[in-house]
Formats: sequence, C-alpha cells, structure tokens
Amino acid sequence: MKNSNFLRIYTEIVNEKLPENNLECILNALWPAGRDFDNSLKLGICISGSGVLYSDYGSQNFREDNAMIIFPNQKYKLYAYEPHTKWVCMETDVYRLFGESSLINAEYAYKLLKESYDNSIIISGSKYNHIKDIIKKILSASSDKLEYKIDFVALHMCELFLELKKFTPTTKHSVISGNSNVPDVIKPAIKTIENQYNKEIKIDELASICYLSPAGFRRKFNEAMGVSPKSYLTNVRIKMAQLLLKRTDLTICEIASRVGYANVSPFGRSFKLITGCSPKEYRDKFGKPKLKDPYPIIYSNSLEKFRIGAWYAIDAKYLSDEFIRDIARAGINLIFVGYDYSLEREFILKYSYLYGIECILVDNSLFKGEKLRIDDYMSSSAFLGNMIIEYPMYHDLGVIGKRIESYSKKLHDKIPFVVLYPMYASGKQMGIDDYRQYINTFADNCIEKVLCVNIYPCYIGHEYKKLTYKDYLQNLSIVSEACRKNNLDMWIIIQSISFHESVRIPDKIDLRWQMYCCLSFGAKSITHFCYCLPVKRPGSIDVFSGAMISIKGEKTDTWYNAREVNYEIHRLSDTYMSHNHLGAFLVNEDSELPYMHFENQYTDFKYIRKLNCDKPLLVGCFEKANGNGVAFTLVNMTDLWKNESVVVSFETVPCKKLCVYKNGYANESLETTYTVELSCGEGVFVTLDF
Repeated sequence: MKNSNFLRIYTEIVNEKLPENNLECILNALWPAGRDFDNSLKLGICISGSGVLYSDYGSQNFREDNAMIIFPNQKYKLYAYEPHTKWVCMETDVYRLFGESSLINAEYAYKLLKESYDNSIIISGSKYNHIKDIIKKILSASSDKLEYKIDFVALHMCELFLELKKFTPTTKHSVISGNSNVPDVIKPAIKTIENQYNKEIKIDELASICYLSPAGFRRKFNEAMGVSPKSYLTNVRIKMAQLLLKRTDLTICEIASRVGYANVSPFGRSFKLITGCSPKEYRDKFGKPKLKDPYPIIYSNSLEKFRIGAWYAIDAKYLSDEFIRDIARAGINLIFVGYDYSLEREFILKYSYLYGIECILVDNSLFKGEKLRIDDYMSSSAFLGNMIIEYPMYHDLGVIGKRIESYSKKLHDKIPFVVLYPMYASGKQMGIDDYRQYINTFADNCIEKVLCVNIYPCYIGHEYKKLTYKDYLQNLSIVSEACRKNNLDMWIIIQSISFHESVRIPDKIDLRWQMYCCLSFGAKSITHFCYCLPVKRPGSIDVFSGAMISIKGEKTDTWYNAREVNYEIHRLSDTYMSHNHLGAFLVNEDSELPYMHFENQYTDFKYIRKLNCDKPLLVGCFEKANGNGVAFTLVNMTDLWKNESVVVSFETVPCKKLCVYKNGYANESLETTYTVELSCGEGVFVTLDF
C-alpha cells in the first residue's frame, strides 16, 4: 500500500460563535488551510448544525449537507450558529497526492487545479448535488484502507476539478459569496460595492438605492453580512489588491489608487489588518518572481492612449479572472463584449478594470432602437461605450443619427460605436455603389467621436502564395480623409484570423504590416478580429480558424505573434498619440502590386530632404499637437509573399533631435541623416523636434 501520510480524514466540531460586529477579530482568526500539510486542499461535508465560513474572500453561510472546499494558500475560519456543529473533513497535500498516483498524469492534474477555481467555497442547493456527491466519494475513498486508495482519491479529485471548471463567473459568484441568502433589499448595495469599489462610496448613497434610511440600511446590512458596509467595502478592495500584487508589476502606490485609496498609508493599514502582513510582504510571499517582465500589463489613465482591441474577446467556457488577465498580457486594452454575455457582464467589467481593459458593450436593445438599458453597467470604470450598430446601410442614416444623438445626450462621455462597411462590400450591402460617398455621408452627418471600419486584406492564392486585397491602401485613405475632415478618431479592425478557404491566417509579418499601414493613415485604435473563435451563425459560409485562443481555450501561435507586435506598438504609442495626422504618400509606387495605390496622396511634407530606397515604401506624415515638431512613418511595402528586407537612407531638415522608433524602441540621433533596415512588413516612426 502506498504511503498516504500526506492525507488525513477527521471530524471537526465547531462551537465558536461569530463575534458581533468585530471584523478585526474575525479576520485575525483566519487560519491557513495548510496547517497540517504544505499545498493543503481541504474538503468537507456538514453532518449537522449550521454556521458561517469566513475566508479571505468573504463570508458564506452553511447548513447541514452543504459541502466545503478550501483551496491551497487560502485562509478560513468556521463559526457556528448552533452548538456542536459537525463536519467530516479531508485534508491533503494536493501536489504530493497527484505525484504519488500511478493513474493520474501529474502535470494534467496540476493544470486542472489551476483552471478550476482558487477561492474557498460552500456548495449548497440541489443544483450542485453532483459536486457534493463527488466530494462524498473523495471522503469515502480517503477513509478506506485499500491498496489503491491514493489512486481513487486522485481520480475523484480530478473529476471534482473538471466540474468546478464548468462554473460560469455568475454561478461562482452566487455560490462563493453566499449572496443567495442575502435579503433582496440590500442586494443593490452589494452590487454597487463590488462594481465600484475603486470609487468613493457613501453610506447615504447605498441606503438610497436600497430605499432605506442610513440607520436602517446599516442595521439590515450588518444582520445579513455580519459586517458593516464600510468593512465589506474594505474587504472587496483588499481582495482585488491581493490579485494585483500577485499577478501584476504595478507599484504598491498604483495598486492602492486602482482599488480606491487616495494615498498609500490607509491602504497599507487596511491591508495589514485584513491579511496580517504588509502589501510588500504579501507580494514577496505570493507574487511573481522578481524578474523584469518583457510584457507588462498596459495601464494608462490617459484619455489619449492608443487602444489595441479584441473582437470576440470572451469565451464563456473559459472565462475567469486569469482569462481576462491573459487578454491584458497580450497587449490588449480594449475588448468588445457581446450581448450573449449579459449574465457574465458584471464579472467581465470588474476584472477588465482590474487589468486595465476598457469595454465596448454590445446591447441588443440599441440594435432594435429600444430604450437604453444600461443602469447595470454605466457606472463601471471599464465601460467605454456601446455598439450602436454594425454595418448600417446608406438609407439607415437618419435612424442611426437619431440613436446616436439620443445616446450622446444621456452618456456624453461614452462612445456611440458604429462599424461601417469596408470598400469590398457590394453596393447592395451598403445601399449605395459609391464607397467614398457612403463613408463621407456617415462621417459628415451622424458619426460622433470615432469612425470605425474593418478591412481584412490577407488572402491566399495558388500554392499558398500570399495575396493582398488590391484596394487596401485606398480604403484606409478614404477613411483617413473623412476622419481628418470631421475631427474624428480613426479606428480600424484588422485581420488576425482566417474565415474562408481563400483567406489566410495572418502571421507575425502580416500583423505588423497591417498595424504600421494603419498608423501611417493616422489610426488611433487598432482591433484584432478575433481573439477567440467566433460562433458560426446559422446559414453562414464562414469557417473560422487561427484565432488567438483555440477552441480548447489554449493560446495559439497567433496569440504570441499578436502580443509581440502589440507591445511594439504600445512602446511608441505615447509619442505617436502626441502627433496629428496630415496625410500619406508612396515612394517607388509599384504597378505590379495592386494594393500600392491610393488617391489624394499628401504632397506638402517638406521635412524630408532626401529619401533613398529602391523598393516601395509608405510614408505617413504628422505634426506635433503641442509644440514644435513633426513625425513620419516609413513602412516596407514590398510583396509580403517575397519576404524581402529593404534599406532606407534619409536626410531631414535641421532639427534639435531626431528619433527613430524601431521595434517600438527609441533610437536618438543628433545627425539629420539616418539609415535603417526594414524587414518585410516592418515600419518605423521617426520624430523631429525643432
């Protein structure tokens, strides 16, 4: 029989009552799950009585026949409402358990544990009887003296993790927090605290939304939650801070600000009161290794920041706070959230804000022209705007204009988002044959703040030869002109996926080339289509492949390619966003490359004296928004199929400083002449300060 000294089963009698209105006493009493073993996981079934489980997540009521799961590194404490409340419990070093089992692949089991869930939970209700049954099987197997006891326990443990992995965030929230037992009257306050913990929240405001007096609200809240509203808010803030300390490189001061503290001193005091250690000590113990992260999460409070977005960013099967963190770690700071995810919307907004992501929400009521139903999310710090309509026809202009006007009156600081057709759409689709008129009419008459178009240029020919949409630059040019004329921000949705047998999966060269072309025409945001594989619509001929996240929820080569290019753009984005676009022109225009053409090329950029290159280039022209300076892009426009590098030498007019951003990194020069090699699809951003 295998050694099982890392596993024990026992009966726990709970007699201690919950201290009244003393959060400090409760939190100081929380005990690590691993009191007997390292990496300890604890399971239990309540045999009799009732009470409350306190953990570093919050409080959850329990009663007879409820189950309990305490994950590794979680602190907890059981209190009894009735004397002699009894639990049957099992505790094990979960890593040794899987390592000792001869039937379980340890790496697979560890992955399941990581993906299942990581907060203490009470399992209650008939809906989750199958999970309680699995826990009972684990307890039964743990008490046996069979030769293969460890294997049986490990098998059932994997079965448990697979079931927990299926929880949606909404389900997790209701099971974990015990909100199913919270009186309806204070639920609006709970929701407000958990959605707006980063803002100043006044008791009078919480009482008002619950239709109670402040005194009555405090009494009801204390009765239901066991703590005051202020203590509950502090708990939520510190829980979010713990995640940021473990999973990001933000400074402690930045984390304090992000979770709602005006300065770091009260944050430090609250953190130590609840966790028993300072934020620095917590990060040293639970945080990432102290190595410089080449891909830190992008946080910016600037309204003028460059946004890199993701379409179809969410797959509910894999949704968790880590899933959203991985979106941010791909260099994405904007996501589009469909109306299919209305149940998960609160969770998505909460963790998007935590990881520096903004959200454009697709609300079906707006598509239908119905009354706005945004009260559930309009106060979220992650909420950037709403999709008004995708692909309007020309004759929809009046209706769309009224919807945007109505939206902007109510939400003047949010974006009423519209996606217009690309140039390759048919006249029947657009309702008009003249594409320039289609774009200009919408830009002139109803579009506000942002003009967005999706253009997917990456096709495939005979023997997998790379082909490029012939009017790609012309399409970008028409949209860019309309944006400059109407003072609109140009947003482009680029291709990061294949959706037809004639369309290729873009590689790193394709992604970089699309992005630098968009920058050359003044784009203020670039969104990837797509992050996750879209759901195929009935009757659609689209066959999607090559998204950043596979159908199994795993990162693909596209995820890593996009991350590298996204961070390259982010590195130069602050400088780029400080300039206004003037126009673009071509050098060595090649008639054999059909995409190497666009009308109304810019001819007044006098700051480049000489430009030597024997290959085609795209040059975007800019002037500094505030200050005395100009900038330009240089993009290698050789055939993407040939994978050719080019050498570019240029001389500028005299300036105080010349800076060339290559791979996103600044290379300063006091000379006015410069030579740079551009690989296939690569671009640079050059600034001149006078």
